[in-house]
Amino acid sequence: MPWVEMNKPLKKRIDSLTRTPKGLHPLANLNQESKSHKLLTALSEADPEQFPYESIYAFGWSGKLDGPSRKKAAQRLYAALGELTATYKRTYGIAPPIILISHSHGGNVILHMAPFYQQYDDIAIKKTVLIACPVQQDTASAPNNPLFGKVYSLHSHVDIVQIMDPQRLQPYREAFLQWQETKSWTPLKEAYLLSLEQPLFSERHFPTSSRLIQANICWNSFTPYSDPQASSTNKLETFINWAMNHLIQQKRGVLHSEFITPEFIQHLPVILTQLDKRMATGNLPKQDIDIVI
Repeated sequence: MPWVEMNKPLKKRIDSLTRTPKGLHPLANLNQESKSHKLLTALSEADPEQFPYESIYAFGWSGKLDGPSRKKAAQRLYAALGELTATYKRTYGIAPPIILISHSHGGNVILHMAPFYQQYDDIAIKKTVLIACPVQQDTASAPNNPLFGKVYSLHSHVDIVQIMDPQRLQPYREAFLQWQETKSWTPLKEAYLLSLEQPLFSERHFPTSSRLIQANICWNSFTPYSDPQASSTNKLETFINWAMNHLIQQKRGVLHSEFITPEFIQHLPVILTQLDKRMATGNLPKQDIDIVI
């Protein structure tokens, strides 16, 4: 918003609360009032054994909605993980098992690391958790890459934001910039032909894989309080109460923004434990596993 851009102190304050600084940062170094700090602290408090506070890091990137920005962020993330692994090896003599957790296009930043596989031999990613990741053509097969260990795709069938990113329009971004410089229509023509090869919007599901498990996450609704001693003779009131109880008792899918709230994050360790058990059986379903929290 222009008035925020003009107010530099206000913009700096908003950025400090909503954005993670670019690069990899220990949780303890983040602004304690920031969203990232609150989310990751909730994760650690929910399961300090699996997610100890001192071992949690946050990675910040531009967040721009285009493939080149995500690829650049992937290069930086991979290099940061290599440096972190080297530091742990010097200190403790062993490479740390890494769990990567992402939300939305952060998942595609992770998946764009696939081409760098084995550039650092010591990076040991144990689990990759993709929360509400828009499935795009150029990263859809990446969960098969051994770099990512076991891959968990968590999503909700009511999350419209996950699939709204029009990946077919991405080729036009760079082509338009080239047209501005050269006034040549060739880049736009090439972008048009390239766009025809891609789906219009993003997808919700990855192709099935022996490394991948996919789960549909829903909230468990609660029945509203009612006084068992009270009796209603009004038929309309009785019907409304019945209808409301019936509706409210139905489970509801998690919304895109709800995935990055402490209320959801505190359930994540239990969700992963459930999926670990299912993964251990080797009997992975082709369809989603429904999990109600």
